[in-house]
Amino acid sequence: MKKSILISLMLIIVLGAFVACGGKYDPASDFRVRNLEDGKSVEIIDYVGNKQNVRIPPKIDGKVVANIGNRAFRNKDLNSVSIPNTVTYIGIEAFSGNHLLEINIPNSVKEIKNFAFTENMITKVKIGANVELSAAFHGDFYTVYYNNKYNAGTYIYESNIWKLK
Repeated sequence: MKKSILISLMLIIVLGAFVACGGKYDPASDFRVRNLEDGKSVEIIDYVGNKQNVRIPPKIDGKVVANIGNRAFRNKDLNSVSIPNTVTYIGIEAFSGNHLLEINIPNSVKEIKNFAFTENMITKVKIGANVELSAAFHGDFYTVYYNNKYNAGTYIYESNIWKLK
C-alpha cells in the first residue's frame, strides 16, 4: 500500500513538472516557415509567438529546421532563444533588436549573416569552430574570433572587449 502511494505521488510530481515546463520546445504554430528546395527541411521566416524565452524545435511539420531566415526574430522582445543543432544557417538581422544576454550557437551552424545578433546586450557567445561570419555581433567579435583562428569556445564581452574564455 505504501509503495503504491509513493509511486503515485512520484508520478504526479513528474507529470506536474512536465506540464509546468510546457514540453521541451515551443509549438510549431509559433513559427512561420517556408520549405527549402530539398523538400526535407524548412527555414523559419517569422516568429509569430508571444514568448520572451523561445525554444526553437528541431523539426516543424516533420521537416528539419535548417535555416533561420532574415529578420525572422527581429524586434520580438526576446530574452533568450534556444537554437537546435539542426540549424546550419542564420540570416541577416535574424535575432537583432531583442534583449538577449547570451547565445549558444550549436556546432551545426556553418554561416551567420551580417547583424544577426546586433542590437542586443550579448555578453557571452558559445560558438563552434569555423563558422563563417562577419558583423554578426556587436563590437570586435569577428576580429577576436578570426585572431583565435575561428576556434570553438565561449567568448565573453567585458569592458567593451571580446575575448575567448
